[in-house]
Amino acid sequence: MPLRSRVILSVMNPLLHLRMDNSKSLINLLKTVNFKEMATIFATKNGLKISVEDTKCVQGNAFLHSQLFSEFSVSRAVVAFKINYSVFLDCFSVFGTSNQTASTSLLLTYKTDGSTLDLLLEENGVIAECSIHTVEAIEILDFDFSNSNITTKIIIKLCSPIT
Repeated sequence: MPLRSRVILSVMNPLLHLRMDNSKSLINLLKTVNFKEMATIFATKNGLKISVEDTKCVQGNAFLHSQLFSEFSVSRAVVAFKINYSVFLDCFSVFGTSNQTASTSLLLTYKTDGSTLDLLLEENGVIAECSIHTVEAIEILDFDFSNSNITTKIIIKLCSPIT
């Protein structure tokens, strides 16, 4: 298939496409793993996993189930890429954080390997577009937590902030 045809097809059928009507809760979850500049994003039919590592000994993961989104499509088994996580989070705060009652809708698209991660955010009729450069995802650590070695398990539940 000629390159031009592949580019047109990839724009029409991106590797990752998701839509969310109110991304405020998403932002709060994403901030919980914001301890390093870079993050690896994995997308499967089950959802989106954001992994942040520090010197191959600490890893934070946030998983967003596909049902959290009003639209969610992945065009292959696993789509993986790495982004500057600080820039990614800054895109979500472009409208500020003072208005907790307004809902910010999100459209996120990753067209092809190596392309930018494109975010379209809308709040009260105002639209912001963000394009974030991506790099190829490198293998991250897969911590083997066999049950015999676990002494404590912690489950953290994200709740809405008290106003």
